[in-house]
Amino acid sequence: MTMDVGKALKGMITSMWAGVKAAVAWTAATIKDIAIKVAHAASVVAGTVATWASVAASKAAAAAQWLWNAAMSANPIGLIIVGVAALVAGVILLIKHWDVVSAAVKDAFSWFQDLLGKAPDWLLALIFPIGLVIKHFDKVNGLRFAAVPPSGG
Repeated sequence: MTMDVGKALKGMITSMWAGVKAAVAWTAATIKDIAIKVAHAASVVAGTVATWASVAASKAAAAAQWLWNAAMSANPIGLIIVGVAALVAGVILLIKHWDVVSAAVKDAFSWFQDLLGKAPDWLLALIFPIGLVIKHFDKVNGLRFAAVPPSGG
C-alpha cells in the first residue's frame, strides 16, 4: 500500500487546525462566560451600592423633614398653632375622661382636707389661710348669704 504523504499531511493539518479552532472557540466562550459573570457581579454590587445610597438619602430626607418641622414649630405662628392644637386635644381628653378626672379631683380634695383636718386652726390661719377654708369647706359651702339691702342715704 502506498500512501500519499501530501494527503496525509493535509489531513493532519486540517484536523490540527480544527482542534485549534475548537480550542479558540472554547477559550472565547469561556472568556465570554467569565465576562458575563463579572458584569453580573458588577451590576449586583452597583445595585447594592445604589440601595444603600437610597436608604441613606431617605434617612437624610427624614432627618431634614424633622428639622424643618421643628423649625416651623419654633416660630411664633407655629408655636401658637401647636399650642391651640394641644389645648383642643387636652379639652377633648378632659371631656372624654370626665368621670375619671372628676373622681380623681374629689379624691385629692378629700385627701387634702383630711390632711388639713389634723392641723390646728390657729396654725392654718397663720401659715396657710386658704387651708383653713379648705379644712372647713363643708361648713363654708353650706352657708347661705342673705342679700344685703342697699343703704339708702
